[in-house]
Amino acid sequence: MCGIGDMFSAYEDVEMTGVEIDALVQEYARKCYPSATVFCGDAFALTTIQHYSIEGYDLVVTNPPYVRRETLNNSGGIQMAMGNIRQSLLDYLAKATTMTASEKIIMRRAITDFSGLADLAVPSWLLCMMLVKDGGQMAIVVPNSWQTREYATPVHTLLKDFFEIKYVINDVSNTWFKDSAQVRTSVVVAKRCCHADRTLNVTYIDLYDRASTRQSLYGSIGDTERFQRVVRERISIPGLCEFSSIRQADLFSEQITGLSSLSKLRQLGEIPSEKLISLSDCQVKVSQGLRTGANGFFYLKAKPGGYYSSLYPKLVTDSDEYFVSVLQSQGGLGDTFSVSPRQAYRLLYIQEAATSADLATTPDINKRRYATLPEPLSAYIRFSEKCEIKGKPIPELSSVKTNVSGRRDKPFRFWYMIPPLQPRHVAKLFMPRVNSKEAVTYINDTDETMVIDANFVTFNILEGSRLTARSLLALLNSTWSKVLVEECGTVMGGGALKIDAVQFKKAYYPRLTDAEVARLDALGEVLISTPKQAAETIIDEIDNVLLKALGFENKMLEEKKSHLRQILKRYIETRS
Repeated sequence: MCGIGDMFSAYEDVEMTGVEIDALVQEYARKCYPSATVFCGDAFALTTIQHYSIEGYDLVVTNPPYVRRETLNNSGGIQMAMGNIRQSLLDYLAKATTMTASEKIIMRRAITDFSGLADLAVPSWLLCMMLVKDGGQMAIVVPNSWQTREYATPVHTLLKDFFEIKYVINDVSNTWFKDSAQVRTSVVVAKRCCHADRTLNVTYIDLYDRASTRQSLYGSIGDTERFQRVVRERISIPGLCEFSSIRQADLFSEQITGLSSLSKLRQLGEIPSEKLISLSDCQVKVSQGLRTGANGFFYLKAKPGGYYSSLYPKLVTDSDEYFVSVLQSQGGLGDTFSVSPRQAYRLLYIQEAATSADLATTPDINKRRYATLPEPLSAYIRFSEKCEIKGKPIPELSSVKTNVSGRRDKPFRFWYMIPPLQPRHVAKLFMPRVNSKEAVTYINDTDETMVIDANFVTFNILEGSRLTARSLLALLNSTWSKVLVEECGTVMGGGALKIDAVQFKKAYYPRLTDAEVARLDALGEVLISTPKQAAETIIDEIDNVLLKALGFENKMLEEKKSHLRQILKRYIETRS
């Protein structure tokens, strides 16, 4: 994946090999760097892998394209299905001499087991790891979510066992590939070691997009000596180039009991781990809302006299029996922290009724308890099953056809019946998964059920929790929590921040007493009816509660609050 070959420009008098899938680009690289051998082909294809040295390389450098799993089978006609990629990786592993027999067992498991949800970065990691000699190094450009994605777990295991990670260089301002990539990226540099010393520190370098950064750090193009001096001497310049470090043993630890060594919240001072607690330990479950697979069919907009669907030329009859309110997108959010169910769309939620046509062809034992749907609703279903979304009839969509079941001893379920709603689908509290500005948490402060779409992260308070919905609303809208969201989330193209439920695993909050929870509950109640633009005073009071819980008082309290706001402001500015 060497592109035009500019990675070769830093080296002279060494044997260099490159692979590039685009024939025109490969030819350009070959002409620019005649001393390099540049093959044209898919880096994972068997016909390409046979050219790789089974003895490995001293240095492997790559910038894999950010190709999501959904497009792997449609990548310019190149056969890049995950099944083929796995097989190619296994074939190279069998021949390679870069790993011992015991290491190959671990690598083979990683290749076989990595999730089909993975993007192309994951198999690229695995290929690079196998290509590096013992004592050699690799440098790979990856989405900065490489540390948090569940599907990257096999990569984490291999890095811990076989590599010493030297540097992680972060493109904080999303400028390296701003015209071609929609994700913020990092460069990871690691040394291959049969027995990696995980007590060593990993150096993190945050680079910001400033003209002075390029001038002071890089100088002229290709001037690596100046940058190496900056790295060697760890010259931190706030807003330009900032250094931090963490022990490799702690990098992927699942036993974190406090703030990450990289968290900017550590700038507030030494905070003992016992003063911090995770949402999980607070009996709060963080999940994701409902995914129907065909929102165009299941979500309808309320209109006078019924519900409107973009698929259907008529209004569908209003009925609380078969519809429930649903918050589909941020368009349903208002100016306050509270969302009324009646402001939302309506979800077609059929559980114990079917169309007359389906009932007529269903055995009696499999249609017990089922009522017959009203004819206007049946007409909508009949019409919609002939409609297409993304070129497929709605009943044939992959996320819709799984609704169908026909067990012999159970009532049949049909394509228009989504599975029964779970607590995470009807949570009282929720946060947009993609945020252009600060990440705000909202509440359904009514007794009416409202379904939350998968466009939102949801928060469920479990039995045994000391938190109430309103105290949790206050906690999640604190400046502390917003900083955590910035640190856990993924910056996308255009500066949007994406947050997934799994990323909250690393979020730790001040441990609160019953009195402090009660105070947050009272502040949360006020927050509900306060316009977001006028909530600064309430947020300030919430921050007071949290920082006092950490032991900050009086003048120090005001200093820490100011510093906390500066950290949040800095995060938002660097991704805007």
